[in-house]
Amino acid sequence: MDVFHGVLHEDLQGWFDPVLISLQETDTLVCAEYQISYRGRMAQFLGLSDRADQTTTLPITIEYCYPHYRSHLQGISALYLMRLPVGPTESRSFAMFFFKVRLPKWSLRWLQPLLNSVLRRFFLLKFIAQDREMMESEQQTHLTHPEQLYVEINPAIIAVQRLTVRQYEHFVQRSSGELPANRRKEILGIVSSE
Repeated sequence: MDVFHGVLHEDLQGWFDPVLISLQETDTLVCAEYQISYRGRMAQFLGLSDRADQTTTLPITIEYCYPHYRSHLQGISALYLMRLPVGPTESRSFAMFFFKVRLPKWSLRWLQPLLNSVLRRFFLLKFIAQDREMMESEQQTHLTHPEQLYVEINPAIIAVQRLTVRQYEHFVQRSSGELPANRRKEILGIVSSE
């Protein structure tokens, strides 16, 4: 959902200048569409441009259906991230990535296993390591300074935070019957700038 953290991955991918073009929010889903520009070797490899120095702008759709995440780039790539919250500060994740690569069909039988291994080792695992480091750092900062309030400017992230709080409230209500008023205020104060 947070396509603005692309700076974190700038050495791995070539997208930049995200612009939020639509945002839909329901009680169970947040869907955002961004226009993102691409340039570089990865963009060329994925068929987004003919040359690495050429810029292409395409929409990317991102959906968050708590706690799962899906992104889709116009038939070129898709990411499915299934998450399982296992505690107040921990979750487990399972991801599936799909890439459309321009290769002759006859070569797929031989190249697909090699390509899967190369993409996984030199690209996807590096993305995951960077995301993990960022999330663990954010969690540690929150645990060290729980009173610190943060301001979020991305409306899609604010919508995801509202959805997360709603899901937490539903969980607490099902578990114990009611969420204490001071706990609700504390949660909302941390995750909302409104």
